[in-house]
Amino acid sequence: PKSPANSGLSQHTPEARWPEGEVPENVEIEVQCCRLADVLDAAFGTDSLPEMFMKIDVEGAEVELLRGLEARHWARVVGLAVEVQDVRGHLREVMKLCEGHGFSGEDNLAAVRQPS
Repeated sequence: PKSPANSGLSQHTPEARWPEGEVPENVEIEVQCCRLADVLDAAFGTDSLPEMFMKIDVEGAEVELLRGLEARHWARVVGLAVEVQDVRGHLREVMKLCEGHGFSGEDNLAAVRQPS
């Protein structure tokens, strides 16, 4: 459904970019990548991080994204919702990372397994 909460990728129509019959089978696009810590520091500065509730949906890159946070960023996270693709032990690793930064116990750490 068309909803602000749904990914914009579902509305992507490559046919609109290329003439009929010329849609390539795949397209490579180079994008700059950086750690989440760098994005937060650029947005808020290193000394004025706000308390944050994070909603993470990164299609299998959850572990890498969370590893990109430093202790000072984790200290400002008051809540976390992560959609985890449970492949190659990702759910277990995400839980371990969260527990290592104070999110533990039934009161503030819960996981819902998404279908793979």
